[in-house]
Amino acid sequence: MIDSPPDYVLDSVGRLGNDASWKGPRYQATGRASLGGDSGLGWSAGIYRQPANRQTIIDLLVHDWMPVAEGTEAIERRVGGQDVGSITGVWVLTQGSAMAGQARHEAGLAIPLCGRTAYLGISALTPSGDSAGGAMGFGEYRMANGSLPSAWNRAQVLTTIRGISVGEPLPAARLTATRRSKTIAGRVTDCNGHPAGGTAVKLERRAGRTWRAAGRGVTRADGSYALAAGGTGPFRVVAGSRRSATIK
Repeated sequence: MIDSPPDYVLDSVGRLGNDASWKGPRYQATGRASLGGDSGLGWSAGIYRQPANRQTIIDLLVHDWMPVAEGTEAIERRVGGQDVGSITGVWVLTQGSAMAGQARHEAGLAIPLCGRTAYLGISALTPSGDSAGGAMGFGEYRMANGSLPSAWNRAQVLTTIRGISVGEPLPAARLTATRRSKTIAGRVTDCNGHPAGGTAVKLERRAGRTWRAAGRGVTRADGSYALAAGGTGPFRVVAGSRRSATIK
């Protein structure tokens, strides 16, 4: 989930829904109030097979700008609307050159997702610079709070990174199953040990050398499930590519 900074509103969404732009507060020249415009932020997201590290971010950034800050961020993990933990993401922030516009900033955030990497690119390209044309007497551009565009854009990109959360279901990595009378219950978790809520689970009964479907269900938000297991076994539970031990 990607939230805009407090002062921004949605402006447009890409056709596939994996990119969007936000419109922010106005900036204007100190020497001429009519000279200015609306600030803006944009983002795009994708899933990749590359590792979630600095080099992957550098390779995926749109602009070849100088890195000015980097670090890690605890990305909130939400399942069923509940906070269940965090995943450590890696980010790199770059700043535009004098020719490109030094108020411009772009950042990349890479989040490891069980063998894949979720990549989020965030760019603040407007305003492009701090100067409104000093030689012409227009002074500097300033945001409504008085800050320079370069400081403002940097802060908004970092604020966006801090507001990211992961809510998409991740593949099942661990599956437990125990028989309790006529019910087989257990829990499914992902590679981070977080509950795999909303995961389809299937009960199978062995018939000779084959396994046949004997029931279906979906895990709760906490990753738990309970499946009716009438009759004799042996049984097993399947969640994605994971299978439980045989249950008699």
